[in-house]
Amino acid sequence: MNDSESPRTDTTERTGELSAQFTDTYLRERRFLLNMVRRLGVPQADLEDAVQDVFIVFHSRFRQLERGAGLRFWLSAVAIRICRNRRRSNARRRIVRTPESERALEELADTTQHPPDESSLKNEQRRLLAAAVAQLDDSKQQVFILAEFEQCTGKMIAELTRVTRNTVASRLRIARRQVIDTLRNTGFERH
Repeated sequence: MNDSESPRTDTTERTGELSAQFTDTYLRERRFLLNMVRRLGVPQADLEDAVQDVFIVFHSRFRQLERGAGLRFWLSAVAIRICRNRRRSNARRRIVRTPESERALEELADTTQHPPDESSLKNEQRRLLAAAVAQLDDSKQQVFILAEFEQCTGKMIAELTRVTRNTVASRLRIARRQVIDTLRNTGFERH
């Protein structure tokens, strides 16, 4: 048996392969997770930390996880739990949301070329929508964001949030009604 066939070389190659797979996953999913945790109400200053927490959990379970179609779903579930825990921690320490943390939806600014009046109107509509969503309680906000912005199905949301599909449907119906009422009261115009 020569050195190139030793068990140590196989282990080193396997570790290098896993490291490359982890790095690829990190690069591919990082932006998605940043957007998700931002929409779930993590303050701008804590976004990187929240995403890092997701990848720490991912790294600890990396060898056991299948890296197929369900990986993004699994990362989403971890991100939701981390965001929920951060909100609870902030509430315990009485950390109040700042307007900066409510800019998550606002930052969906229109980057295409439109006349200034049209861009201004769309950005104002986004600001009003962000404010309306920010007024929802955490559970309804979470379901609303997953359904309306992340395009998750009721079944997926139920699995991610660990509640029944009926609870998801109820929260989503109430959240939509509250957002519509809030927008209506602010004079929001749909174009």
